[in-house]
Amino acid sequence: MTDIRRWLEQHGLGRHAELFAEHEIDLEVLPELEESDLENMGIALGPRKKLLKAIRELEHAQTADSTGGYAPQPSPSGEAERRQLTVMFADLVGSTELSQKLDPEDLRDINRAYQDAATAAIEEYGGYVARYMGDGVLAYFGYPRAHEDDAERALRAGLEMIVAVSRLETGVALAVRVGVATGPVVVGDIVGEGAAQESAVVGETPNLAARLQGIAEPDTVVLSAATRHLVAGRFELEGLGQQTLKGIVQPVPAYRALAVRDVSRFDAAREQRLTPVVGRDEELGMLRRRWSLAVEGEGQAVLLSGEAGVGKSRIVRALQDSLAESLANRVLCFCSPYHQSSTFHPLIEQLQRATRIRPEQTPREKLNALEHVLGDLGLSDVETARLFAELLSIPYEGIYPALDLTPEQLRLRTLDAFAETIEAMAMLEPVLFVIEDAHWIDPSTQDLLTHLIERVRTSRTLIVITHRPEFNSLWGDYSHVTAISLNNLGRKDSAAMVAEVAGGRGLPQSMVEEIIARTDGVPLFIEEITAALGDAGYMAPVDGTDAPAVDPTTASIPATLQDLLMERLDRLGSAKEVAQHAAVIGRLFSLDLLRVVSNKNEKALEQNLARLVQSGLIYGRGGVGSSYEFKHALVCDAAYQSLLNRERQRCHQSIATALLQVAHDMPPLELLAHHFAEGGHPEKAAQYWRQAGERALGRFAHVEAISDFRRALLTVESLPEDAERFRFELETQTLLGPSLMFVLGQGAPEVEQTYARALALGEQLNNPQASFTSAWGMWRLQFARGDMKAGREYALKCQQASASLTDPVASLGTAFALGANYLFNGDCSAAATHLENSMELYRGMEDKSGLAVFGQDPGLSSLCYLAWARWLLGFPDQALAPCEESVKLARHIGKPVFIAIATGFAGLTYSMRGDISKLTEYAEECHAICEQHGFRQWAAMSNVMLAYAYSHRAEHDRAIALAESGLNEKLALQSYIACPWFCYLSAEVYLAAGRLPEALEVARRGIDFSARGAERFFESENHRIQGVILSNDTGETQDKIESHFNDALQLARNQRAMSLELRAATSSARFAVEHGMRDSALELLRLIYDSFNEGFDTLDLMEAKALIEELS
Repeated sequence: MTDIRRWLEQHGLGRHAELFAEHEIDLEVLPELEESDLENMGIALGPRKKLLKAIRELEHAQTADSTGGYAPQPSPSGEAERRQLTVMFADLVGSTELSQKLDPEDLRDINRAYQDAATAAIEEYGGYVARYMGDGVLAYFGYPRAHEDDAERALRAGLEMIVAVSRLETGVALAVRVGVATGPVVVGDIVGEGAAQESAVVGETPNLAARLQGIAEPDTVVLSAATRHLVAGRFELEGLGQQTLKGIVQPVPAYRALAVRDVSRFDAAREQRLTPVVGRDEELGMLRRRWSLAVEGEGQAVLLSGEAGVGKSRIVRALQDSLAESLANRVLCFCSPYHQSSTFHPLIEQLQRATRIRPEQTPREKLNALEHVLGDLGLSDVETARLFAELLSIPYEGIYPALDLTPEQLRLRTLDAFAETIEAMAMLEPVLFVIEDAHWIDPSTQDLLTHLIERVRTSRTLIVITHRPEFNSLWGDYSHVTAISLNNLGRKDSAAMVAEVAGGRGLPQSMVEEIIARTDGVPLFIEEITAALGDAGYMAPVDGTDAPAVDPTTASIPATLQDLLMERLDRLGSAKEVAQHAAVIGRLFSLDLLRVVSNKNEKALEQNLARLVQSGLIYGRGGVGSSYEFKHALVCDAAYQSLLNRERQRCHQSIATALLQVAHDMPPLELLAHHFAEGGHPEKAAQYWRQAGERALGRFAHVEAISDFRRALLTVESLPEDAERFRFELETQTLLGPSLMFVLGQGAPEVEQTYARALALGEQLNNPQASFTSAWGMWRLQFARGDMKAGREYALKCQQASASLTDPVASLGTAFALGANYLFNGDCSAAATHLENSMELYRGMEDKSGLAVFGQDPGLSSLCYLAWARWLLGFPDQALAPCEESVKLARHIGKPVFIAIATGFAGLTYSMRGDISKLTEYAEECHAICEQHGFRQWAAMSNVMLAYAYSHRAEHDRAIALAESGLNEKLALQSYIACPWFCYLSAEVYLAAGRLPEALEVARRGIDFSARGAERFFESENHRIQGVILSNDTGETQDKIESHFNDALQLARNQRAMSLELRAATSSARFAVEHGMRDSALELLRLIYDSFNEGFDTLDLMEAKALIEELS
């Protein structure tokens, strides 16, 4: 602390040495101090200003080299880092000609004057001169310390430099060219020695700035497209078109900066994009209520605080918009980071706007404009005009008497003049007086606000002051002052803002959720991240076409936010390195892991963590000091992205090793995979990704399993193409398939691609086990698509592969595949045989863990299909045993998806029996589970079953809506299996509602589905129902109707589907009786009825018996 004491004494501030020691402030921390820090320490205003001035001088002295130039300080870690940088390259025009005309000593004086003027302009706006190169000046804006508006600062500095150089009194006219470019760089490597030492910048940006300078006309600033994007709205710009530049491969757009625009930061931004206010009804309501009090003569002031981007200015504008009809007087003042030492700067700018004074006017014309504005307010006294003329730098000698006031008297009279002006305005109409960004306020304007707030109590005035949390207000204790702190938006409002920014373009819900998680409810972050994704083409266009897939968590931080986020990190001094290392761990990080990756000793680490907490960038979680979390995900991202790749890799590797040491039994697999991948060990990462996927698959967490398996496959792509890699890929593809089926639908193209690749790899590696699993996956794919011919080919491949295995899992899977395929192909007897064999194998298996490879439980599915096969074969009572056993088994397993499958199939079985009560019971249970868990496939089935049930209760509109929804969802999933059955039930629903054309159309679609994939299951019923529909006075010929009944009978007979044959015979008999063919109809119906030996209490058999008795 000796050094800091000596420094304080040198500046006459030695009395504060003990205070600095108490707060552990040394020379390293000193440059990071801000006025709010000093105020919190209890230092008075005067010494604070002296300290801030001395700190600025110290920063410049530390960076000055022996030639008088300035080199930026390296990053706090001593390491180079990645960051966005705005680079300025300035060059003196005609320096070669000057060297030929002038004496070297005179030329040296001119160069010094030019360099001094350039340096002053650069440093005025927070830039750093990196190097003098003859008559050129290279400067950085954004390093070693970023500002949220570095691009704007660079352009302001460039324009000011042009003016300053042109005014130099050197005996010759001087002009300068300036080029400015913004982009990502690596900066901080120290190169050279001694006086030549500097921090190198690597990247295209410096070269681009130099080339843009080369095409600039004398006394102009030319900027890149990236810089323009960051400053759009703040400057008058002129497009220069595409420019071909030396050393730049492609032509680039360039722009000329003409002047700074007289607009607020908010108005400049809103010209680019303005979304409606979201989620601020309460705050706006409070502001309106304060306005109402002010209108009644009870003057009010509101302190509106919130962090950058939270929407302070947007709320103020929304207030103005809502008061538009009643708001005649508004005074809008904007504090500026560039004018914190400029007396009354916001008020002077407002006066200039109000009086519309132009630079080219004469003093008399300017005074006339000023007098006119004051006269309209009833302020015709000369003293007020003189005071304001003084502020506006309008000469008034010979027009007004000179002001005979001391500086302090002048300051107080100016405060009174402003206050009296506001009061005069309020006498005419209520006044809304707004001071934006008070965290950048100059001391004089701050005094004015105190003066106004004290006088406003009985004035029709509402004062609204916006500021960031670090600003310490002096006015909170006044009774008529209300403080409003803006919190971040909630999830619902954040989602609404995402939708507003998207503007009708589609965003997947998963992407919306990621945006919400990454932006933490900060409106600016939401707007910029969403807009950046849209600009990059990651949203579906308004025309409804699909958007490309993207993971928002891996997308780069938009350039519009880079400087803002980096500024927060650069304020941290040496704690920045700790933030960077913590970011490698993740947004939530433990102190134990941080110790592993940090280079700091325990004491330094604790001090830096304390500083991070104090800064508000992180906060503690759990026990005292055990874990921490970044307040904003984007700050964490910025810290991480600023690290060089090699340092990231080192940290990731250290973290992965530490995680293995502390978590032996249940290691965090996804975290291990992530850190090994980023640490440069793809083979380990791929293994852990797959293990994570297997763990998720075991929990039936299919979405997570897909993500993990895909990451494993993506990671392994970087490994050599050898047998070991192919074996790993084969095993992973076969694990991925079932989850893809579950989430995307069994017939999805992604499923086919996965199993086709696995099948090819299995054959290449001569792996029978893998060949079986892949063939089974391809069978299930073709089965789901309703292609029984292709399905049979793959089922036989399963049989062939399983023959060389002694694996009961393969035998079980083969038996189920053959049974299911035969069932839907119309061979009910063969189906029952294979399904019963499947059940015997299932019951004999003690360890069923190997069944996970199927992504389902084939034993459960065998029971469900066996119930159908038995009903079709004419055994409706025997069908109940496997039906109820499947429900019991599913409830025993306890997985919601299995319960949904079992109850769905049970409902179908009872619908076949005509038991509408049991159908409804099971269908409603299935539907509830599907709604809760998002099981789309089975939800579609439950919808159609419920439609059939409701149609029997004459709830026809509800039934039709459910039937249409179920069939449409089935087709959307590209799962065509059982579509003939879906169509048959839908036809029954339409028929019951008397909508015969729709009933006929959907029945015909069912027949088309059967023909398409040789799926004969329920094909008979679609022919039968067409006959029934056409017999309802549709005008169809008797022969045509009879042909449908005959087709139904023949199809059912060929399939040995006695239950369907009975239905066809019953419908045919009814039609025959109506057309005088009673005897033949009765004979056929009695013959089929007599073939049954059970199920006589089911609806089909009871109807058949009743018709036989009627005809007899």
